[in-house]
Amino acid sequence: MTDPSTDEDRHRELTDLELIELYRHHDDLGAITALVRRYDADLRMMVRRILRHDEDAADVAQTTWVRVLTALGRPEHEVHGIVRGWLWSIARNEAIDRLRRARCRPTTGMPRGLDPAISINDYSAADARLVLAGLLDALPAQHREAITLVWLRGLSVQEAADVLGVAIGTIKSRCARARTQMAAAVSRGGLITTALDPG
Repeated sequence: MTDPSTDEDRHRELTDLELIELYRHHDDLGAITALVRRYDADLRMMVRRILRHDEDAADVAQTTWVRVLTALGRPEHEVHGIVRGWLWSIARNEAIDRLRRARCRPTTGMPRGLDPAISINDYSAADARLVLAGLLDALPAQHREAITLVWLRGLSVQEAADVLGVAIGTIKSRCARARTQMAAAVSRGGLITTALDPG
């Protein structure tokens, strides 16, 4: 009988495609579990940026994994290239479909709650995360998607372009506009951060 912790360690060292191959050809449930552990939190965060609701994001993430398992159960389905981009694409499409069904439209107003009387030194790491979340939520949906994929999820510009089905230049443009809008909001709120400086 194999030690589960040893299997976990072995799975952690494998690439995404190797995990998928183990699952498809050897019925290794630990391999798909490792893939879920690797990406589920990021998927939920990305979907949360689109839907702005934790429970909906959790539902979409779960639906995404069901779709992934369904696809991997079809012998004719091949996974090419970057698995992460494939997962992101499925999750994004699920989230957009949910928005359409609910006829929701994300708002584009600038964030509230940036108090000019508070200096950057008064902010804790948790405060900074809340401010960043507010800044991202205030962006137009297309800009928010692009900068979330590239800046927060760590996809390359090419990977983000593949996920969103747009040109590389479009991703670069959306990220630049997002940074400009976020920097302007930060400046209006009396905070300064070089990370958002579009220059």
